[in-house]
Amino acid sequence: MSNTQCSVETAKVDELSNEEKETANAAAESSEKRTRHTAGPRRNRARHAAETAGKFVIQLAFLIGVCYIGNAIAAAIPLGIPGNIVSMVLLLGLLITGMLQATKIDLVSSFLLKYMPVFFIPAGVSVMGCFPMIADHLPQFALVVLLTTILVFLVTSLTVTAVIKIQAKIAEKKGLEFDTSVPLSNEGAN
Repeated sequence: MSNTQCSVETAKVDELSNEEKETANAAAESSEKRTRHTAGPRRNRARHAAETAGKFVIQLAFLIGVCYIGNAIAAAIPLGIPGNIVSMVLLLGLLITGMLQATKIDLVSSFLLKYMPVFFIPAGVSVMGCFPMIADHLPQFALVVLLTTILVFLVTSLTVTAVIKIQAKIAEKKGLEFDTSVPLSNEGAN
């Protein structure tokens, strides 16, 4: 083999090596772009989850603070009103006066409302612990439960109807349209 042939073969090998290097570099760049592309949304989801968790903790701390203040007020007033009732009235007052916007506690309140039945388990267990004391009066308790359930249903429906009428009158005075239909779910409310 002559020197010319060797140098041509070496040049071909070098060219092949350069092409292979370029292909490898292109593959590496493509892989890096895919990694960056998928890491961005992951990072965004993680950031969003952290922000949501932070908001949840702050809102929960606020509600716990309102509960402590309500309990302190109930302890200071000699009327025998439970602290949780005072806390709810205090929170309602903050919402009505506009000192607190509902959006500032919507995350934790929607969570608590979603899992509200869990909070009734301790009360139900306590009643079951007292079952021997109420066993003799079970028909009377069943009647009271039935009547109060019906009464609460009626009062709630009448209250909702009255509030809708009041809101419609206020909207009419302001010259606004008011939709008197009540949504059956909060789908699309986000």
